[in-house]
Amino acid sequence: PQPVAHLSDGIARNCHLSPDGKQLAYLAQEPAGRATAFVAQVLNIDNGSVTAPLGADAGAQFNPIWDNTDAITVGHVSGDERAALKIPSGGPSAGSGQAATGSPLPAPASGFDVPLSWSPDGAWLVARAFEGASPADPGPSHVVAIDASGARHQLSPQSDVEVAGWLRPEALEGLTAP
Repeated sequence: PQPVAHLSDGIARNCHLSPDGKQLAYLAQEPAGRATAFVAQVLNIDNGSVTAPLGADAGAQFNPIWDNTDAITVGHVSGDERAALKIPSGGPSAGSGQAATGSPLPAPASGFDVPLSWSPDGAWLVARAFEGASPADPGPSHVVAIDASGARHQLSPQSDVEVAGWLRPEALEGLTAP
């Protein structure tokens, strides 16, 4: 093994490799004194450049994940804005100083979402839904599936679950219940 890049002077977490394997989305700890503790970053593995798609001052950012089109979805809370943001691939270039705006996904009636996984067809987003008003006081949480219309389907009564992946319908063919 050899180092590819220095991801953060602090903690780097929630690393997710892009579907094409050329980029890594992750959260990087910001220096002390910043209002935001972690910022979504994208590393271009080929050239080592790093971008912050939302910028460092875009509020609290959570778990940047890829969908099936190489877009990134980032949990986001800033003031009264609580919607996760979908950022198209090919966002701002490294060092441009520009932040992507992102398209807000349907926000919960209260609380905020932390994205976990997109379905392979991009029709569903599984998220950890927090009921609290802010990341400082997140309150109880559970896992939900959100469809394109914003309809929310609770999958668990609590968030102590890990989403391992998705089964394609054809994988279920021929299976019978015990």
